[in-house]
Amino acid sequence: MLEVTIDPMRMEAYNVTAPEIASVIGRNNQLVPAGNLRTAAGKFAVKVPGVVQTPADILNLPIKKAGDRLVTVGDIGDVRRTFKEPEFITRFNGEPAVALDVSKRNGANILETVRTVHKVVEEESAHWPSTVKVSFTYDNSDFIGRILMVLESGLLVASILVMLIVVATLGIRQGLMVGLSIPICFLLGLMAMNFMGVTLNQMVMFGMVLAVGILVDGGIVVVEYADRKMAEGLTREEAYAAAGKRMFWPVVNGTLTTLCAFLPFMFWNTITGKFMSYFPLTLFFVLGASIFVALLFTPAFGSLFGGGRKG
Repeated sequence: MLEVTIDPMRMEAYNVTAPEIASVIGRNNQLVPAGNLRTAAGKFAVKVPGVVQTPADILNLPIKKAGDRLVTVGDIGDVRRTFKEPEFITRFNGEPAVALDVSKRNGANILETVRTVHKVVEEESAHWPSTVKVSFTYDNSDFIGRILMVLESGLLVASILVMLIVVATLGIRQGLMVGLSIPICFLLGLMAMNFMGVTLNQMVMFGMVLAVGILVDGGIVVVEYADRKMAEGLTREEAYAAAGKRMFWPVVNGTLTTLCAFLPFMFWNTITGKFMSYFPLTLFFVLGASIFVALLFTPAFGSLFGGGRKG
């Protein structure tokens, strides 16, 4: 920084006050906008440079006129380069350190951000002296990674339990057809979220865990109706075709009424609300895919591989 040292005797002799000096330096150390310049190549902003770059720029600043003479800052003081006084001191493990805070933008993936920071530091540290050591503090990526791992394992266990219950109640063939909708709905939902630029986070994983037990409802309804029609004498193809047509509105209405309960979460106009919006958004995509799977995929699979339950 540049430090201006004023001589009180000379300042009194020229009848100059301290506020006048501060005002002159403040008004001149800035960029002055001068409008826009429009040419054939486009529109450009024009600014008059007035930023102080050398000590001579401050010494030559005019303060006031005293008789026939123009009083400048150099007439009443001196300018020298110095350093700004530190506002705080950083130490790490008792040794002097330089701290650099890195934070992610809203909507960015914190795991990818941390990996990028580690990569950049690794590349740049190769050019640093051997006495410089690098340490990472307040790194939340490990905690978030563990949370996502727990949610992923919980999602897998929940899917297996739902599959076992469906197979135990509907039979192996029908249960596998209904259980097949779980990975298909997740795949379609993740593809739709990836298309919208939504990455995995805690709310997305919570939404998927909650959707596991709901997305199979439509398939169960279709399979049960097809089984009843086959018991009445219809062929497998006719039974599942009738189930896809007859159960269209019950499946759609049941799914939409469930989604309506989570719709208000989409309109929280706060930072917390923006984060919570991933929860209903995940349900919309996954359960929306379950309608498509229950009314198209399940009847198609059933007409090929389905069969009535015995007993």
